[in-house]
Amino acid sequence: MNILRALFTLFLASASDVGRRELVRLAESVVFLGLALFTGLVGVVFLLLAAYLLLETYLPAYLAAFLAALVAGNIALFFFVLARRK
Repeated sequence: MNILRALFTLFLASASDVGRRELVRLAESVVFLGLALFTGLVGVVFLLLAAYLLLETYLPAYLAAFLAALVAGNIALFFFVLARRK
C-alpha cells in the first residue's frame, strides 16, 4: 500500500496533512473491501461449482472446488479485516 500512499501524496500536495492521511486511509479501505468482495465472489462461484460437481458425484473435483472456495473465503476475510483495522 506504499505505492497507493505515494500516489495520493503526489496528487494531493496542496491538501493538509490530516486530510491527505484520511484520504489515503479511505482509499486503502476501499481497495481492501474491493479485494474482499472480489475474493468472496470467487469463493461463492467455487462453492456453486462444488455443489454442481457433488450432484454429478465426481468427488475429486468436488473436493478441489471446495478447498478452493475455502481458500478464497479466507483471503476475503483477510482483506476485510485489513480494511476494517484502519
